[in-house]
Amino acid sequence: MTPVAIRFATVPVPTHPSVRAALSRRWLTREELSVCPARAVEKRRAEFVAGRIAAKISIARLEGVGAGRDTARILVERGQSAGRPIAIANRAERSRTEISITHVDGVAIAGAATTRIGLDLVSVEDRAASFDVEAFAPGELAAWGRALGENHAPAAIRAIAFAAKEAALKWRGTGLRDGLQSVRVAPLEVSDDIGPADLPGLSHRLVALFSRRSAHDPSRWREIELFGWVIRLERRVLVVLATACAPCSAWCRADGT
Repeated sequence: MTPVAIRFATVPVPTHPSVRAALSRRWLTREELSVCPARAVEKRRAEFVAGRIAAKISIARLEGVGAGRDTARILVERGQSAGRPIAIANRAERSRTEISITHVDGVAIAGAATTRIGLDLVSVEDRAASFDVEAFAPGELAAWGRALGENHAPAAIRAIAFAAKEAALKWRGTGLRDGLQSVRVAPLEVSDDIGPADLPGLSHRLVALFSRRSAHDPSRWREIELFGWVIRLERRVLVVLATACAPCSAWCRADGT
């Protein structure tokens, strides 16, 4: 069975409109720019451009080609997974490479993979108790706390658990329109691991149990096992979830080995 390969790219979000405009001309086509809502504020436009650039660089790293405007066109999926970023190859065909994009606090990160992927970047910060009620099902935070151990502060555990939920929704292709309570993510196994070469920082390898409500019967839950990383990047955490190419006892490394 072909091993899964994942590559990442990090791009700073431009802080001035002129820089954002110059990067747009250099990296993005008119078709790609049309995806960004016309009424988007400058901050959102800057994050959009940085995320698309990061996606092109991650695709180039995965495919072993030069990164640039023509690496691929980053558009969005229609239908059930509307809004999910997709890569279109030069011949207007959808690329087999799967991508996911996230951004927070002035940085955008994208991942390109040979399997379906979802990633989310979250700042570690104190949050109100009402946030826990809105975001998490009973027992979710406790499960992450037990798995990650006492060396993680409550704020870090909360950020990791929240990022895992958003990464799972991105993996599913629906994003937050399905709501945070429509998915439960719990770590089945956590172990120390070396982070990917293009994302320096401490990391933990995890096997996540992704449970989502059945579309046909909302009272039932469908369980899907995904593999992923929790990566600590200073005051941020990045959670990466991906479909495994092998039985759940095996782990496919991000460098493809």
